[in-house]
Amino acid sequence: MWVVHVWGDEVPGQSFRWRLTAAPDTYTGVIGQRVVQLRQLLDDVQWRVLARGPGASPEADAAALREYFNLDAADLAVLYSEWCSRDARFAAVSPHLPGARMLRQDPVECLFEFICSSNNHIRAKFIVGSVQQLLSQPGGGEAWLLGLRDKPYAEAHEALCSLPGVGPKVAACICLFSLDKHDAIPVDTHVWDLATRYYAPQLAKKTLNKQLHADIQAMFVQRFGAYAGWAHNTLC
Repeated sequence: MWVVHVWGDEVPGQSFRWRLTAAPDTYTGVIGQRVVQLRQLLDDVQWRVLARGPGASPEADAAALREYFNLDAADLAVLYSEWCSRDARFAAVSPHLPGARMLRQDPVECLFEFICSSNNHIRAKFIVGSVQQLLSQPGGGEAWLLGLRDKPYAEAHEALCSLPGVGPKVAACICLFSLDKHDAIPVDTHVWDLATRYYAPQLAKKTLNKQLHADIQAMFVQRFGAYAGWAHNTLC
């Protein structure tokens, strides 16, 4: 049984490549070199691969989906139980989003989808600039991005912020959704409002800056632990 809800992963806004193709419970999207259809059952997910690109074998289909849905990263039921015991708001919100886990996306795809989603008016300039900078990396941009999975969160975050169009929030999204930084907290005005309303009211009158990004990150990690980014995404 998969501890994942298809609509649960769609709601938090992690990926923009899925479409509801048969209401109310069937989605079609792309995972690497595969076009995949997912159907939400009562307590499981039914899937099938509709098409494969070069190098994608049928024998590797299940492994590709397991990696994409991050099924081996953590026991979500255990995490939910722990977070509910620690936080009353999470206990109230979580029944509405069961199975909402973090995806493990391809870092290149994740980088450019978030550049596009956060820079609607000037994204072409940022895309070109980021492509040029990635191509200049030793070994190529894909290898450089994948290598950030092995770096500490702070180092990976700082490296991403060196790319055109990538600020602290987008860098945190990429870290959380594709680079295995499970404690990353993407801080925007919505997360800021959540943090100051429920967890850190003493920060409400301060200006959101680099230090406060770090303070909010630390606050979520203290409350929710090593998978704080997963908990934060359900709360938001």
